[in-house]
Amino acid sequence: MKKFIVLLLSLVMCFSFIIPAGAEELSQDKKALLDIMNKSFTEMNTEISSTATGSVEYKLNQLGGGFLMMVPELSKLQGAKLGFDYKLNAPAGQMAMQWKINYQGKSYQGDIYLAGSKVIFTKDVFKMVKEIDPTADIPDLNTLPQYLYVDEPELTQLWSSPWLGAKIKDILPLQNELMAFILEGMPNECISNSGNNLRISINQKQFAACLAGLVEKAESEPERFADLMAKYITSLDATQSYDEVKNDILTDIKSEDSEISSADNILKSMEEAGIELKNLDFDTPKGQNGSSKFILNLNIKDTNTASSIGEIKVTVDQVKSGNQIKGNMDFDVKFAVKEQNMNVSFKLAGDYDQSQRDAASDFTLTIDAAQGSTKMFNLGLDILSKAKVDKNVNPAVPQLTKENSLDFSQLTNESDVEEKNLLPGLEPKVNIVLDDIPVDFDVQPLVKDGRTMVPVRTLAEALGCRVNAVNDQEVYLAKGNQYVMMKLGERKYTVNGKTKLLDVPAYVKDGRTLVPLRFIAEELGCQVEADGNMVYITSNE
Repeated sequence: MKKFIVLLLSLVMCFSFIIPAGAEELSQDKKALLDIMNKSFTEMNTEISSTATGSVEYKLNQLGGGFLMMVPELSKLQGAKLGFDYKLNAPAGQMAMQWKINYQGKSYQGDIYLAGSKVIFTKDVFKMVKEIDPTADIPDLNTLPQYLYVDEPELTQLWSSPWLGAKIKDILPLQNELMAFILEGMPNECISNSGNNLRISINQKQFAACLAGLVEKAESEPERFADLMAKYITSLDATQSYDEVKNDILTDIKSEDSEISSADNILKSMEEAGIELKNLDFDTPKGQNGSSKFILNLNIKDTNTASSIGEIKVTVDQVKSGNQIKGNMDFDVKFAVKEQNMNVSFKLAGDYDQSQRDAASDFTLTIDAAQGSTKMFNLGLDILSKAKVDKNVNPAVPQLTKENSLDFSQLTNESDVEEKNLLPGLEPKVNIVLDDIPVDFDVQPLVKDGRTMVPVRTLAEALGCRVNAVNDQEVYLAKGNQYVMMKLGERKYTVNGKTKLLDVPAYVKDGRTLVPLRFIAEELGCQVEADGNMVYITSNE
C-alpha cells in the first residue's frame, strides 16, 4: 500500500500545476508560490466539459512499414479521416455525435447518441460497412429499424466521472490540500526564487528525499494524511468507500513495513524498476500573467545491465494573459527492445488555446518502430479539436420505441445459447463444463434475458470459493483475497468494496440462488466460452 501511496503522490507532484494556500510551516518561497497559484483552480473552465458543442477530427496522414506486407489491406487507411461534431450535456447524461468518415475518396456519415446507460446509433454504419466490404456478414438493411442500441449499465459511471462537468471544481480543492501536504514535506531547497519567477527543481536524489519526507510526514500525521488521501481517491472513484479507504491507509501507515521509508530505499526501488529521474523543473511567474514552463526528463534503464535503453521527455510551455491561455506540449518516448534489435518512438506534440468560453487544440501523434535499418511501423495521426461552452445545448437524443429501435445484442452471438420469445418455464437448458469436468447442479442452469444463470453455491464451491448467506438476502463469496457480496433482486454487487453492476440480478428458483455464470467465473479469473447449449469454463489453477 505504501508503494501505491508514494506512486499517487509522485504523479500528483509531477503533473499538478495547481497549488493551494493555507498550508502550515512553509518557507517564504513556498508561501510565495502558494499565494501565486492559489487562484488558478477557481479560474479553470469546467463548463467546456459539461455543456458544450464542439468537434474532433482525426486524419491518418502516414501509415507504412514492413508490417503492411503482412496486412496489405491496412494500406487503404492512408489518408482516411474520422470526424465528430458533438453536443454535450453532461448534467443530463446526454451526448449527440454526428460522425463523418472519408475513406478511399468516399464519404460516409451517421449519428451516435449517448443517453444514460445506452449507446444509440443509426444503421448508417452498416451501410458503410456493406459498401466497403460487400461480403461482410451483416443483417439485411431493409429489415433493420432506424436505431440500434447497446444498453451497458456501467456507462452510467461516465456521467459521474470527476473529469466530466462541474465536478472538477469539487476535486481541485482536494487535490490542492494534498499538494499542500506534499509541499510541507518537500525540502526547502527544491523551491527557489529566481528574478520574476519561482521555480521547483528536483533531481533523482531530491525526488527520493521528497518521497521519503512524505512517507515520514504521513507517519507523523496519519489521521490528516489518511483523510486527505481517502477524500481524494473517493472523489476520483465514487464506488470506493471513504471509511474503507481511510482505514486501509491508516492500517498500512501503522504497519512495520518500512521498505520504502528512506531516500536510499526509494532510490533502490527506482533503480530496480529501471527508472531514473534526470530532472523535473517547473517555472511560474510571480504575477498572474506571464510564461510558465514544465519539464520532466526520465531515463529508462535495462534492469539487468543498468544501461540506458530509452527516455521519456515532457515539456509544456504556457502563456497566460487574463482569461486566455495558450501553450504547447511535447510528450516524447523512445526505447529499445534489444532482444529484437528494435527501436520504438512515440511522440505527441501540439498547441492548445483556451479562454472562458472556447478551447481548441492541434496535435500530431507519431509512432515509429524499426528493426535495425528496416522500418517496421510508421504512423502519423493529426488530431484537431475545438469546443465552445453552450449552457442551453440540446443533444436531441431520439426517443426509442419498439417500432424504431432494436437491441444490438439481438444481432450478435453474445450468448450462443440464447433463445427469444420463450414461454415462462421453457427456458433453454445449459450444460456446464469446468476444466473438462461436467458440473452437476441440483437446479438446472438456464438462460434468462440472454445470460446463462447458475446456482451460485454449486459453481462457486466448484471454483474453490467459500459461500455464506446472510438473512436469505445477501450472498458472500470468498476466495483468497477476493471478496464478493451480492443481494437478491439487486443489480449492484461489490468486489473488495468496489461497486459493480450485474446484467441480470440474482434471484431464487426452486430454493436456489441463481446468478449470471459469466459474472462469477470472470470475477474469479476464469475464461468462459459457449458452444450451442454447452458452456466451458477454464480456471487459472
